[in-house]
Amino acid sequence: PVRIVDFARQMIRFYGYDEDIIPITFIGMRAGEKKAERLWSETECPRDTAYSRIMRVEFSGGTRETAEAVYRELEPIVKYDSRRPELFRNRHALRDLITRYFPDIEAPADEPRY
Repeated sequence: PVRIVDFARQMIRFYGYDEDIIPITFIGMRAGEKKAERLWSETECPRDTAYSRIMRVEFSGGTRETAEAVYRELEPIVKYDSRRPELFRNRHALRDLITRYFPDIEAPADEPRY
């Protein structure tokens, strides 16, 4: 997990500034905001790389065939296909695809059904 405030401080230092020049102001959380962000889920496994500060995350439940199947189903949703125009930018189809292949990803409780 990465605390958002730590990430903000790191980005300020990365660009050569300090918090005296770019202050961090805490204004409170808005709906949907997180205090910390998980970098991987329970079905993903972090692996070391040749670089000490870079990790590769592997999905333990998938295969190349699964990734290709997701791509084939996703393509008419994000790219217009005259044979299936009803799928283009169809949010229902996109949500169904995501929940079928990634069941641990939950839709926000207040997400509207378009």
